[in-house]
Amino acid sequence: MSPRHFADGKLARKLETDIAAIERNEPAGWKDLASHAYRLDGEHAETFAVACAYLLRRDPTIFLRRHLTGDPDALFCGWAAYGHAGHYRSIVDAVYKQRLHEASSEAECESIRQFIMASHKSHQAPEN
Repeated sequence: MSPRHFADGKLARKLETDIAAIERNEPAGWKDLASHAYRLDGEHAETFAVACAYLLRRDPTIFLRRHLTGDPDALFCGWAAYGHAGHYRSIVDAVYKQRLHEASSEAECESIRQFIMASHKSHQAPEN
């Protein structure tokens, strides 16, 4: 089910276009999606979060991988996605735990822990 099914309007169509670009591995798709992260409010923020959750369901490590490469928007997008992941959270938690176990350095472990803690915060956006 694509994000268009979750909300109507111009933003949903734009997010669907961004997601299609991300799925084609086009860097511009991620840049466009992340540009929505900090300027949305109310129902628009929820539409954005649902779009992020859609990506998380397709690839449980998408935001973690981006965080590990230094992407500053990955924490917020991962937090938004996790908040709307529903029953899929248990799968995401297992994937994150496994990735933490596979970390190759203490710095990588700490970065993964930071991501996990930020994505699990319940009522506030992570600090950047």
